[in-house]
Parts: sequence; C-alpha cells; structure tokens
Amino acid sequence: MDAARAAGVAISLARVFSGVALLLPAVVAVDRRVFQAINRVGAGRWMDVCFALARPFGTSLGFIAAAALIVLWRWPAGAWFALAGATLAAVKRGLKLWLRRDRPFRREATAVVRLSHAPQDPSSPSGDAARAWYLWSAIMLLFSLTPPARLVMALLAAGVALGRGRSGVHYPLDVWAGSLLGLGWGAAWMSYR
Repeated sequence: MDAARAAGVAISLARVFSGVALLLPAVVAVDRRVFQAINRVGAGRWMDVCFALARPFGTSLGFIAAAALIVLWRWPAGAWFALAGATLAAVKRGLKLWLRRDRPFRREATAVVRLSHAPQDPSSPSGDAARAWYLWSAIMLLFSLTPPARLVMALLAAGVALGRGRSGVHYPLDVWAGSLLGLGWGAAWMSYR
C-alpha cells in the first residue's frame, strides 16, 4: 500500500497548489469564464437529470449512509474509513473558512442556480466533490470490484463533482480542489488500514 499512500500525498499536494492558484488574478478570471460556460451551456435536461441522480453520493447524508454500511460490512477497516471521513470533513471545513471564497451565484450576475436550496457557506473546496472522490478512492482500496463496477463508481463521483459547477454553486477550481482533496485523503488514509 505504499504506492497508494504516496499517491495520496501527491494528490493532496496538488490540491494545495490549486488553492494557491486562487491568489492569481489571471487564474481566477479563467475560472470565472469556465464557470459561466459550464453553468449556462444549453446541454438539455438530460444532463441536469444525470447530475441530480449522482448528487446524493456527495451529500453529507449520503456519505454518512455509505460510511455506516462500510463500517458494518468491513469492520474494522470500515471504522478507519469513518474516522478518516470525519477528519476529511474537518479539514474541508477549515479550508473553506480560511479561503472564504464566495459562491458563484453571489458573484456572477448571470449564474443559474439549479438546486432547490443553495449552500450558504464558502465555496472552496467543494465538499460534495471531496466526499464523492474520497468514497470512490476508499472503496477502490477496500473492496475488490469488477472493472464495470469501478467505472460506475467513477462516473458517480464525476457526476457529483461536475454537477456542482453546472448547478451554479461552485467554480471549476472549487470542484477540482475538492476532488483532489477527496482522492488524496482516501488514498493516503485507507492505505494505512
């Protein structure tokens, strides 16, 4: 599992560098333009339905339900998964409070919010993307899944992450940072189990 641990640390460092990118005005300008393109694209209702179906896998409630199942199914590794998930939540919250990046729907006059309840906390990193990719990376290390099952899990995590920008609540760099945080956290922590 040393390779998974090294990958987790490398991914987490990439996340740190992407957070530093928020200090560069040119990067922020590109991030805003990409958000506007993703948020306003007229891709049709089918894409929004796909993102809505994937969304529960990134929510706190969905994550708690998955953690409970994993704890019951794979004790004691599941307990380690739950502990690492709790620390991920604390780190993610600390980063949000430290960065204090506004949500796109507060900064972009043309942003379309496609959620019934828009989050009010800071934007970066995306907690839903972090939880979805943490869940994916941990499950890949805990269970022997067939390649089709791995693909389905990856598509669900990607759907959660990409849906955050489409729904108007995150910039692309927020989603990128959350995804890297979740992937790195899962690979680093679960390699110790």
